[in-house]
Amino acid sequence: MAKIGDPLYIKSKDTKVLKQPDATSESLVTLKPTDRVTWLGEAPGRNGFHKIQVGGVIGYVLRQNLSTNPQPAGMDDMFKCRTCGGLGYLPFPESLRGFEGMALQPTCSACNGTGRPPAMSNQAFPSHGAGTKG
Repeated sequence: MAKIGDPLYIKSKDTKVLKQPDATSESLVTLKPTDRVTWLGEAPGRNGFHKIQVGGVIGYVLRQNLSTNPQPAGMDDMFKCRTCGGLGYLPFPESLRGFEGMALQPTCSACNGTGRPPAMSNQAFPSHGAGTKG
């Protein structure tokens, strides 16, 4: 975890720095991914909000908008399946995991959510022509 005064980076587009740790608070400035901020700690009594400073502005952002990594995740990294170590890709970002009970379910193209690549069936090899002579 970061220490007070450590640099953090904005990871979300159009991140608003708020005057108070409240989603309805006045926006002081809007930041973009990779913008560097100074972390001033968690907002007391406000779950999810963190106090930051950028330039001469001190305000609050949600923790989910902060990162210790100055580089934004590339599209490949964003969609790689972490269950099977990146062998396959999810149809949308893994950050939506946890919503499995809903109609949209992210399923890896390689491991189908099991963490193991699928075994090739006995029929799959000859059916693609590689096992035929001629």
